[in-house]
Amino acid sequence: MFVLMKKIKNSMVDEFLKRYEEDYLYFNRIEDYDNKRAEILQNKIINLSELNIWLYKNVPSDPYTKFIFRGQNKVDLFYDYIFFNSLYIKTSYFDHSIANNIIKLIVQKQEKYLILDLRDNCGGSIEAAIAIIDCLVDPGVICSLDYRKKTILYRSEKNKIQFEKIYIFTNKNTMSSAELLTMSLILSNDNAYMIGNDTYRKGIGQISLFDRRTNINFSFFAFEWKINGKSIDELYEEALIKGRILEVDEEAGYNDYMQVINTELESDSSYVYNL
Repeated sequence: MFVLMKKIKNSMVDEFLKRYEEDYLYFNRIEDYDNKRAEILQNKIINLSELNIWLYKNVPSDPYTKFIFRGQNKVDLFYDYIFFNSLYIKTSYFDHSIANNIIKLIVQKQEKYLILDLRDNCGGSIEAAIAIIDCLVDPGVICSLDYRKKTILYRSEKNKIQFEKIYIFTNKNTMSSAELLTMSLILSNDNAYMIGNDTYRKGIGQISLFDRRTNINFSFFAFEWKINGKSIDELYEEALIKGRILEVDEEAGYNDYMQVINTELESDSSYVYNL
């Protein structure tokens, strides 16, 4: 209820909308935009809920473009060394701090196997995810971000850190940049596998504009990410065909995922996870 009652000055909305007009991926779908813009800016103070209704009416198929009041959220990173040969890392979000810590763990590699648990990972910074990918793939193009007016290519220039096997846990709540990381690793490495049934399939990324004075955040769709020119749906089908996906039941828990790895690595006597 507090979020719905949060208000913002129309001068700040005006500044946010200038970036929206420049970079919003679906801007060309909006009809009679100038009149709609003038109408929403009539009042000097505007409720966030009113703004979000206005944005939704502009493009009803886009529920993710919105204003929110953002508190100080702490994102946790959990890691563990399973026996002496496996590094297990779990995070629910990617930002630059999380990515830097994951990269440090990877660079210190003394383990044979890497397990990335991205179940319920809602994505976050695409650049943070790309920084992690950069450590684990061969030099070359990682992905493209297709904006409305431009395309940006990201390349890996580093020599990758080699693990004998990489396993990535996913579920239907694994989305956006977490999907980019998953698909990049399993389709770029013959020794990398996704363990899960499916992902959210959110192949579109957002720009987030944050005002520190008010803690108001405005996010809008700005680009579609692709790997080798392929969308998330095409990548998923490619991964299935190549046998890069090891499926589990939708209701599978942590031990079920670990059992898949146990089965895969049963010939390695140094790896046994006791369920």
